Amino acid sequence: MGWEWDADYADTATYDPCAALSWVTYPIEGATGSSPFIIALFHEGKYIGVATRVTFGFFPKVQRINDSTLKVTYTYNRGAESNADASGRAVSTYSWDSGAGKVVHKGNFPPGYNY
Repeated sequence: MGWEWDADYADTATYDPCAALSWVTYPIEGATGSSPFIIALFHEGKYIGVATRVTFGFFPKVQRINDSTLKVTYTYNRGAESNADASGRAVSTYSWDSGAGKVVHKGNFPPGYNY
């Protein structure tokens, strides 16, 4: 989409070079509350890709479940809601599958995004 990701404002406190799965959340330059964000994933300190092929607006809430599993709550607008009133939530989990050597996604994305 032509956005520049802003490493200066990335949340790097969540990066753990020893974890089976860790992450860094990047905003775009000049981001506002509903701007797109991207979640970069890491396995034992090595970049393995992004959580989704498309970006979603609003800062995602990411929680560590255990060393290899993350829970992400995406926010979205329902109907004609303003950005300030966005009440939609979609929950996904991302888990490192050591046998397959990849991240496995389960759960939901905001409506309209198909994978």
